[in-house]
Amino acid sequence: MIALSRSAPDVAFEADVHHVLVDLLDAEATAAAARGAAEALGRLDATVYVAGVTLSGTVEESTGHEFDRVMGTNVRGAMHVARAALPVMRAAQRGLIVNVSSQSAHLPSPYFGLYGASKAALEHLTVSLDHEVRPFGIAARLVVPGGVRTGILDGDGHGAEAVAGHEPTESVYASALERQCRRARRAIAEGVEASVVAEAIVGVLRAEDPPMRTIVGEDALHSIAEGGVWPAASD
Repeated sequence: MIALSRSAPDVAFEADVHHVLVDLLDAEATAAAARGAAEALGRLDATVYVAGVTLSGTVEESTGHEFDRVMGTNVRGAMHVARAALPVMRAAQRGLIVNVSSQSAHLPSPYFGLYGASKAALEHLTVSLDHEVRPFGIAARLVVPGGVRTGILDGDGHGAEAVAGHEPTESVYASALERQCRRARRAIAEGVEASVVAEAIVGVLRAEDPPMRTIVGEDALHSIAEGGVWPAASD
């Protein structure tokens, strides 16, 4: 197994996992890493894209740089990995691409608009890709978790090069943004362990014909079934 990331992991990998540092936003570097993985393994059965950042802030006050970082990591990086893997998979007439989305793709939230938009874009991209690659024996699938107990909102490195968790600025939105961030942190603390998401990903990889979306967590099941908007916090 080959693991790609933009920064050194804070946990030790198993002995059979080879880690490669690569900027997933760099199409050429990602393609080279994918080719190297295929050569080292002798084949490329599947890719799993879990890299992601979030952003707590308003649509009005978010900067172009912040937009580019969120969309670049959550969407463009996934596209680069898929594009790098597809020639190898197509030659073998088999392969599976798994992208990790979020309930936020289905549940818009005030003050997390860019993150939700990026995950909605990732889902659209993945479904479209699946239909494009089917004739070559390749599939694309989504894993859609709800709250997961990580530090993605704390800027502690658990979400790839996290942009999130910045302090609210003094503006007309400041107090509402602060309340929503507290609410989001509570929701994450009540979510599933990251290991549960990992088990769901393994299940997709092992399944003969997994569903397009594998939903993880009761909150995600409810969000996708009910739709609507995650309202702004009142306290």
